[in-house]
Amino acid sequence: NLFGAKRRVLDALGVDSHQEGVVAYQDAENNRVDPVVVDDGPVKEVFDDDPDLEDIPIVYHSEHDTGHYITAGIQVADLPHTGVHGQGVHRMVRKDSTTLGLWAPEERRVGYAYRVNGDEDEPTELAIVIAPQPEVFMGSIANVPHSIDKYSIGGAFRGEPVELVECETIDVMVPANAEMVIETKVHPEGT
Repeated sequence: NLFGAKRRVLDALGVDSHQEGVVAYQDAENNRVDPVVVDDGPVKEVFDDDPDLEDIPIVYHSEHDTGHYITAGIQVADLPHTGVHGQGVHRMVRKDSTTLGLWAPEERRVGYAYRVNGDEDEPTELAIVIAPQPEVFMGSIANVPHSIDKYSIGGAFRGEPVELVECETIDVMVPANAEMVIETKVHPEGT
């Protein structure tokens, strides 16, 4: 739904049919390209140390929604004790100018990170990546084991490593070529 039409996804993959798209995903999963860390990138051009979520165009999608939702952000939370960058795409509702609500079930990577960190009474550092390169987004939704870094699948789609930079306020790596990153911590009690 994000790309508006199946044809756009197939075009992005450089294929003509659904079956060829499945094969392209399988090829990317089997021929991963590890990400590389760089010092700088477009996502670092502007830094706001006092952000206000009311200033970000977060849309109200449907009359049945409970509020304004970020629907295409990639949540990134490092998976505890693994070194793997956990990624997922989950809707996030804006609750006020500084708070987002997130539903991430614990069988998914971000929910798993939150549960394990919470069991150790530690916060989960979370980056919300807005508008990365399409291949990075497509890699982030791959259905692969938690031991596989989804940035490497994005790299396979790109045919070259995804460039990552370190966040400004948390210890999470994000795509250098994203439009925006929201950095936060989710504490064990859910705040």
